Amino acid sequence: MTLGAVPLAPYATTGTDEVADSLAEYIPEHEAILMANHGAVTYGKDLMDAFMKMETVEHFAQITLIVDHLGSASPIQKDRLAALLRARTRYVLNAA
Repeated sequence: MTLGAVPLAPYATTGTDEVADSLAEYIPEHEAILMANHGAVTYGKDLMDAFMKMETVEHFAQITLIVDHLGSASPIQKDRLAALLRARTRYVLNAA
């Protein structure tokens, strides 16, 4: 609810401009991005905001790993996902 979707950016070679290029298309619409074969990056209005977003990403990753190991993952249906995204928009607008 707080982060929205966290996309997976394609692999880019460490230490090259490819890394920035792989993230560029996701930055306008996302606050956290997974980088294939690297890790995650988050950003915010200040360092604490970015840090708290990373904590959220790591918490979700831990939950996802446990659910996967238990074999009980149940993806949200598309219509339910759309409703959740609308609720997030209202939540974020009201929190600002």
